[in-house]
Amino acid sequence: MTLSAPVELIAGADSTDLDTYVTASGSPAENTLLTLFVVGGHLTAAASADAVAGMGIFWTRIADIVSTSNVLGGAIFTALSTGTAGALTIEFPTVQSNAAWILVGQVDGVVEQFTEKTAGTSPTTITLTDTPSAGSRSFGFMANNGAAQVLTPTSPAVAVGAGTQPSGASPPTRLSAIYADGQQTLGWTSNNSTKVVFAVELSEDSPPPENPVRGRWNGSEIVPGSFIGRGPTLIPGSIIGVT
Repeated sequence: MTLSAPVELIAGADSTDLDTYVTASGSPAENTLLTLFVVGGHLTAAASADAVAGMGIFWTRIADIVSTSNVLGGAIFTALSTGTAGALTIEFPTVQSNAAWILVGQVDGVVEQFTEKTAGTSPTTITLTDTPSAGSRSFGFMANNGAAQVLTPTSPAVAVGAGTQPSGASPPTRLSAIYADGQQTLGWTSNNSTKVVFAVELSEDSPPPENPVRGRWNGSEIVPGSFIGRGPTLIPGSIIGVT
């Protein structure tokens, strides 16, 4: 099986001072691994989003980081879609000056590893800790402190979907999502000095016909009716928290 092209499901921004933001509605296909990249911007005290709700599914934050200058706070959330459309509600621990987000969908995707960092160089690259497995796909997510600065993927990476780069204001913030198959390092050309960057590796997963909504989280099975967590055992109808 070969992974299909990823899709950009939602991309947007809000430059209002809030601690809770609501996105536009998205319509993911069933059995799609959803990866949400969200960034909060603040002139002195940016924070990473700490909770996401929507689409009738449970969202797990797998990575978060705040830039060394405290103007950008980024986070990555994942969830397994049941095919329910809807908007997302994104919550921050403190009021932010703006927020921006991109929701990426990958049918039959399974999270293998992720890496996060802050950076201040141009071009910016991020390297996954482990060499990607055969047939896997690497995603890169970057936010920089410059709404006017277009983020250009470095070959062989390409933009996800239409390549929308949502941007916020005061402080200026711009987001980008890119991907490449089998690449350990992903990069962009960007001249702004403050950035938060994430990389996530996904591999393919082919669920059996009798269990059409299934995935894995850190090697554990996710079965119908269960919530995504980091525990060693996930069973139908259970609520597993992060350990």
